[in-house]
Amino acid sequence: MLTNDRDSSLPALSVNQARILRVLVKSTMTKAGHEVTVHGDHFTDSSDFVYGLDSLSRKVKDLPVKDWPAVVESHATTLRATVQGPDEFDVPTEDLLERTYLRLYENASLPDVDWLSYGYEPFPGVTELLALDLPETVAMFNDDHVRRHGLETLREAGLRNLRKVVADDHAEIDGIHHLVGSVHLASTVLVLDEVVRRTTGEQDLPNGVLVAVPCRNRLMYHVPSDQDFPTSLNSMIPMAVTVHSSSVGPLSPHVFWWNDGEFHRLTFETDDGATVVYVGDEFTEVFNRLIPG
Repeated sequence: MLTNDRDSSLPALSVNQARILRVLVKSTMTKAGHEVTVHGDHFTDSSDFVYGLDSLSRKVKDLPVKDWPAVVESHATTLRATVQGPDEFDVPTEDLLERTYLRLYENASLPDVDWLSYGYEPFPGVTELLALDLPETVAMFNDDHVRRHGLETLREAGLRNLRKVVADDHAEIDGIHHLVGSVHLASTVLVLDEVVRRTTGEQDLPNGVLVAVPCRNRLMYHVPSDQDFPTSLNSMIPMAVTVHSSSVGPLSPHVFWWNDGEFHRLTFETDDGATVVYVGDEFTEVFNRLIPG
């Protein structure tokens, strides 16, 4: 009997359903002659190419399990065609730019390889890489691709395309703005001032922004402007932890203070699993400005 408990990595499925799907993916790819390693929400091949399982899990979630093998085989055929077809990166640079994004990845989710050395860590635990949109997946640029096409050119394109990403949904809860959208939505934190300007209109941000990116398709923020901002901070902390632990594509469970393009981590986990706030000298100035006495 299948349990109704949601799988933490593939929440469209129950724990047992997700286990069945992973076994099917492993066996289907093996039969096709491809050795893969299956993880929670993705699998990797012998070249450390990463394939997401989220879209496949959503394709099968409403189907009887007996119909899953055909869906998995069709999906695998498409993926194999992507790998066996022309090298998506072996084209003129200008042909890549419209599909190139700066993308944030949780460090723990990245393969242990030496060909992503160009990556940059904008805040602890999260790495900024370049990603190329493909029909069924997203491919990471490796060091060779970056050397071939130019880091500065690719990064400019990645930022330009991030600026075009808009949220599908926007809600305000306890003074916190919740933006939900595509797999690139959380990465728009790299252009946070523009996101804030477009969403809620603040032009100047003298007190910075409180922000969290718990998973790849969600961004939360609050612009401190009065003495009530600690309430929003205290609400954002458990929200970020909960969403990070229960969502596809987790990024970071922490809350950060964005100030003039730099991120300062505000929350830390103690040895017993509790979350505490550490306020540095710069953020203390914000407290002193906004909270009397």
